[in-house]
Amino acid sequence: SEEYSRYYRIPAITRASDGTLVALSDARKMHIHDVTNSIDVVSRRSSDNGKTWSDYVVIFQGSQNGTNCYNWKGYGDAAVASFSNGTVVATAIHGFGLAGSSTDPATDVVWKVSRDNGKSWSSEYTMDRKLFGGLRGNISPGNICVANDGDLKGKALVGLRTSTYPNYNSRFSASHQRIYCLTYDPDENKWTQVKISVQESTLWGSTVTKTYDYLENTSNYLDEVQFVQVAENQYILSARSNAKGNRLFYRLTFTSATDATATMISQS
Repeated sequence: SEEYSRYYRIPAITRASDGTLVALSDARKMHIHDVTNSIDVVSRRSSDNGKTWSDYVVIFQGSQNGTNCYNWKGYGDAAVASFSNGTVVATAIHGFGLAGSSTDPATDVVWKVSRDNGKSWSSEYTMDRKLFGGLRGNISPGNICVANDGDLKGKALVGLRTSTYPNYNSRFSASHQRIYCLTYDPDENKWTQVKISVQESTLWGSTVTKTYDYLENTSNYLDEVQFVQVAENQYILSARSNAKGNRLFYRLTFTSATDATATMISQS
């Protein structure tokens, strides 16, 4: 509704277990730019496949303290997933944004939980920054993949993209953007990091397997990751990139709920 905000961006939508559509969006109240702009994340529900919609509900309420956006603490880039038990989880970035130093205000990944198919929402939870290396980052916005079977059955799988900048009071930075793969358990309301194993070439022409806390491409950036399950314990990761075709794809094969191998898919 234009009376609430002139600028709506970054929609996300899911179908809850009762068939209701739950849609989220940034309400960018001051201007169209990203956080740290004063942004709320709002939601509406539809029980008739989108013909009519409920009044909006503010899930994440941004603030506008101080005289400029350096002091504003907005939210944005929401992602959403629904589960068979009526749980809906919504995530967002909160605070300073993706660029900054260790002395700038913090950038947090936050989430809220609904146990009634998006009608009401919990208080706000903040993710431990250790899960994404003490860097600044956010979960890719949009619809979140929920596993149908396999080691991740009933859990959500997300890609959390980090910038190269340290978070507040962190001594860690990075030379390239990273994708931290995380799972969410709706019963425990808990996020878990997935260890990623990749094949790397040696100077002698052989290959070795190395395991990391994240997925990284040293030639092209990876951003706005989405997953789709293609088989039991197998997922395709699609990432926006500056590579040819503007996308890069990886196949993730899970060997346990916390371990996966990643293989780049050739587009030739």
